[in-house]
Amino acid sequence: MNIVIANTTISGRWVMVGEKKARITRMQMVFLQELLSVEGRVYTRERMHDVIDREAGDGVTPRYMDVILCHIRSNLAWIGSEIEIKTHFGIGWSLPQVLKVRTIEVSPAQLAALLTAVTAYESVNPRIAEIARSAL
Repeated sequence: MNIVIANTTISGRWVMVGEKKARITRMQMVFLQELLSVEGRVYTRERMHDVIDREAGDGVTPRYMDVILCHIRSNLAWIGSEIEIKTHFGIGWSLPQVLKVRTIEVSPAQLAALLTAVTAYESVNPRIAEIARSAL
């Protein structure tokens, strides 16, 4: 499953803008996922340290989180991402509220089946059918 934020797609451990992509480490992905889980709010350094320490399993230092973030920002800048991770000095980090879209790939047959279902639903609730059709 893909997550689209601003002009950036996150798919597995890849971050992409158009054809340009960068592979991120497991810890970088954990860091990003944690920030996404509280989008728009500040994620504290202490909480992030606990999560990273638990995931890494080898007693990481608080400085390690700064290194992870530096590498994430570097990768995002290199691919031209519009994602901006804001630092709240002495507190933690946040992502501005942005529209997140989850995308899935469907075959032409699956798309045809979805369109048929939407068309059939138009008589039940035209407004919902219109919204569903615009998503396809």
